Amino acid sequence: MASWITFLLRPDVEASGSAQPEVATIGGLSTKRGVAMSMDGRIESLKERHASLESRIADEDGRPRPDTDTLMRLKVEKLHVKEELDRLLGAHQHA
Repeated sequence: MASWITFLLRPDVEASGSAQPEVATIGGLSTKRGVAMSMDGRIESLKERHASLESRIADEDGRPRPDTDTLMRLKVEKLHVKEELDRLLGAHQHA
């Protein structure tokens, strides 16, 4: 049964237990079996996450009695996403 769990968690490990990592180049980045996404893909993902958080903040804030803890958590998460997005966009422009 352990081999099935290993296979489900690590599809790059065969039933024999030997790992065979596949290396690919995506957007100039080397990655093992799609673990890292391209810079453009990561930026797009962060933009979508930021928009989603903005919508959730507006929804929570629009309630008759908004949960201040939830609002604070969402705003902090949105700020972290924005900071990472700015960092990646700056690095992407200099590359």
